[in-house]
Amino acid sequence: MSLRTKFFLLVVGITVIPFLIASILMISVTSGGDEHSLFYEYYITRRWVRRNLSGAEQGINLKKLIAEKPKSVEFIVINGKYHILYSTVKLPSKSSNSDNSRVLKYVHDNSKSYDFQIISSSLDKKNTVFFIIQKPGLEKVLLKQRHLLSLGLPLFLLLFSAGMSIYIVKSIRGSIRTLESATRKIADGDLDFSLEVHGNDEIASLKRSFETMRLKVKEELAKRARFIMGVSHDLKTPLALIEGYVDAIQDGYADRPEKMEKYLSIIKDKSKILEQRIARLIDFVKLETGDWKLTNKTVRMVSFLRSLCGRYSEDAEILGYVFNSHIDIPGTVMVKMDQELAMRAFENIINNAIRYSVKGSAIGLEARVLSGRPGTAGMAEKKEKTDRVEISISNYGGKITEEEIRFIFEPFYRGSNSRREDGLGLGLATVKTIIRSHGWSIDVLSEEKKDGTMTVFTVCIPITS
Repeated sequence: MSLRTKFFLLVVGITVIPFLIASILMISVTSGGDEHSLFYEYYITRRWVRRNLSGAEQGINLKKLIAEKPKSVEFIVINGKYHILYSTVKLPSKSSNSDNSRVLKYVHDNSKSYDFQIISSSLDKKNTVFFIIQKPGLEKVLLKQRHLLSLGLPLFLLLFSAGMSIYIVKSIRGSIRTLESATRKIADGDLDFSLEVHGNDEIASLKRSFETMRLKVKEELAKRARFIMGVSHDLKTPLALIEGYVDAIQDGYADRPEKMEKYLSIIKDKSKILEQRIARLIDFVKLETGDWKLTNKTVRMVSFLRSLCGRYSEDAEILGYVFNSHIDIPGTVMVKMDQELAMRAFENIINNAIRYSVKGSAIGLEARVLSGRPGTAGMAEKKEKTDRVEISISNYGGKITEEEIRFIFEPFYRGSNSRREDGLGLGLATVKTIIRSHGWSIDVLSEEKKDGTMTVFTVCIPITS
């Protein structure tokens, strides 16, 4: 339940409950279809009066009057001299009072509890009927219930509003304390905990976002640790070799000029490798931290892709592969990009495809335009102004598992197919960084086909309007 709903219930409860209670009270004492209903009893009494006491000139039948008397009615029959002829109620003692005074005393003593009516009707043309409705009227019922309306209703409202307020405040305070504790743990460097989330209100949504942040921070720290370990490993190898050859020279192993020249040549080569790796690391860090400022320009997509395909069509053939390209993009389609970085990203993908492909297999590049949201290809006709360009680069080689796909774009990650290859493991990490910095997206799919295992890298690029 959201906080908005909780406060809404609190306000509605305070405003609507009094009306509901009053309505229920009114209905409980006035409506219904059984013999205990106040209105029903009045209806029966009125019908009894009309049937037996109307028509003074005709007189009434006392036996019939008694036989048809409603349960809620008591009556007294007196004559013209105020003598009691018949009574269904117990009147005060006759010792010191006349019949008239006894009736008046009964009326006086019970006027607050019952409704009294006097109906004059002819009983043998001499008598008058005085009868009492033994149920209180509506105003007297409500008067008796005034303690509920004046005391019970405010008390109920007080308890309801207090209970709802305590519930709302308690839920908010509990969530804030949990978030405060979690924040302190993260500030202290403790990320190995789990934040339990219950409910669907705004505070619960905040806690879920906080838990997502904690997991991402933990993941980023793990990536940083792997990054540092990768840097250490890939720089340590050439440094160790350089140090080894320097020690050999110092120990006199290079005792001939040609041997000294060979050692110095190896040291120079390893120094160049070390320099290249450091340069690639610097470039990657610049891209990852945003220090490399993109110089975006509007580029004609067809020209860009034809230039890319032209670089690799001959290279692939020389290396023993077949490079197929199919570009189905209108010439007017324009995309904003840093052309140098974008070319570098696609070159890395194609180089990987060539490196890990089966000798003699086909490497493909397919580009097309798609309308609508991703996954709605073919739902709209192709036009010059479309939503995005989809570029797929495919090759046949070793299968990339689902587990490897999860980490394939991480720096220094080396999959099972690339562990024997020389490199830092920064190629696809650089690709992902460049793609992400442009606001594009990239996906990987590796699945078995009739011709072998096909791996496809798909890049989606929004089109400049």
